[in-house]
Amino acid sequence: MTAPARPRHDRRPPHDETAEQAVLSAMMLDRAAIAVAREQLIPECFYREAHRRVYQAILALEERGAAPDPVSLADELRRREELHAVGGVDYVAQLLDAVPTAANIAHHAAIVRQHAQRRLVIAQAQAAIEALYQGLDPATVAKALSADVLPMAVDDAAGLGYQRIDPFAVLDEIEARMRGDALAYPSGIAPVDAQTHGFRPGELIILGGVPKAGKSLVAHNLAAHAASLGHPVGIVSAEMSAAQVTERLLSALSGVPLHVSASGRLQAWQIEKLTTAAARLAKLPLYIDDAASPSLDDVLARAVALKAQHSRLGVIVVDFLQLVRFPLKGRRGDEELTSIAYALKGLAKRTKTAVVAPAQLNYKDIEKRPDKRPQLQDLAGSSGMLQAADFVALLYREAMYWKDRPDILELDFRACRRTAPFAVSVWWNGGTMSLTAQGTAGEAAPAQHALGF
Repeated sequence: MTAPARPRHDRRPPHDETAEQAVLSAMMLDRAAIAVAREQLIPECFYREAHRRVYQAILALEERGAAPDPVSLADELRRREELHAVGGVDYVAQLLDAVPTAANIAHHAAIVRQHAQRRLVIAQAQAAIEALYQGLDPATVAKALSADVLPMAVDDAAGLGYQRIDPFAVLDEIEARMRGDALAYPSGIAPVDAQTHGFRPGELIILGGVPKAGKSLVAHNLAAHAASLGHPVGIVSAEMSAAQVTERLLSALSGVPLHVSASGRLQAWQIEKLTTAAARLAKLPLYIDDAASPSLDDVLARAVALKAQHSRLGVIVVDFLQLVRFPLKGRRGDEELTSIAYALKGLAKRTKTAVVAPAQLNYKDIEKRPDKRPQLQDLAGSSGMLQAADFVALLYREAMYWKDRPDILELDFRACRRTAPFAVSVWWNGGTMSLTAQGTAGEAAPAQHALGF
């Protein structure tokens, strides 16, 4: 067995002095380059301490409205008592001549940023190694390392931080919608998509319902439909195991009722349908995390990790919201739920995904009312959820209370950030855990499952 390579301690940390000089030179040549550099870099991104000090001095001059020419910059450094430390007037003049133009500022800043990230990862990895040698729990060390390092991949791609508004980028998005090729994630339920035109990256969708109303079904079908269009999807299933979720999807896709597959008494044609469905389902970029009662930190960290692995991740389902643990000492339960809702909204924006979160309603109050249709106040922590969410849909099945009524699922979108409130109804197919569009005069339309295959 080959012995593991011993770490080398003679290596200099990754950096590119020429790129650092090019960034500072561009900032001195063109004040527009200062805004570009500021969006990508903080002082700690520079490896050389002298370059950090020059960078901060340039930013200070810019804030005062002064141009960072060599004379002004040297004077600022002298005022800070740092001119000698950076190499004196001669080095400041040398920086000005590092590049002939500021045209490549974005490229050079990206090089500096990438080297800074490499140094950060190395430092975090070395700290993790030391912690493991000291006997710390491996899972704790791994979790801390993930929390420190993995968000970098997402934040770098997302361009987080202050950004200049770009109305033309928004106009391009509007024109893309006109052409029908804007990035959005249809639910697969035609009447819902007619209103929303698909859920967009950065949106939080909350599905409220009593137990057995169909929250998970709608969420899982939406996820599977997005995956069928080629968008990677993550499902946090705190209530059901990965096998249970998969069996539901197989039933919906194949049309073989769940109770039949559960009994083990299947006919050859049913096995064939399930096999065909399994082959199609296996091709979908669906990823399930079925840890019971996950903490909010775990949900966020694993979602960020999945985004880092699959940059095109489109939808994240958190099923369901009340099973996510986020204890706040001295706070009420509804305050904890509000914090979770805001955190999920932040996750949607950070990862540029649509986050779908089924949520339990206060069914005890509903049971006491003659009209069992849920209201927004039945949503525990409703004020915070309403503020955080882009869409809040309340689910209702009349047949749950009156057995002689047709089994129709109503999705009442009561709170909508970018559309007027609306409601749609679809047939509930309990046997196969699927949804079918309603036809006219109470008749079911031709089979058109919400999965959209």
